[in-house]
Amino acid sequence: MRIQLDLKGELEDELSETIASNFTVAEGVTLEDMLKKLPFVDRVVLTSVNGTVIARSDRASLVLNESDKVTLLPAIKGG
Repeated sequence: MRIQLDLKGELEDELSETIASNFTVAEGVTLEDMLKKLPFVDRVVLTSVNGTVIARSDRASLVLNESDKVTLLPAIKGG
């Protein structure tokens, strides 16, 4: 099944050409399961699905659906 993966911040700058925006996942996959398959999961701080922020504690129970838009935001660097 296809979902839309929306990378923000430095993830977008570094990975937008290597990670397809239309991302394929298995039926019944949770947000946490999908994140574990990404090589940059340790850099993801905030996740949202269809515009709703998903707490880390809810990622394992949120099952993704066809055409969901998953937004991934890394920590912001600065000083």
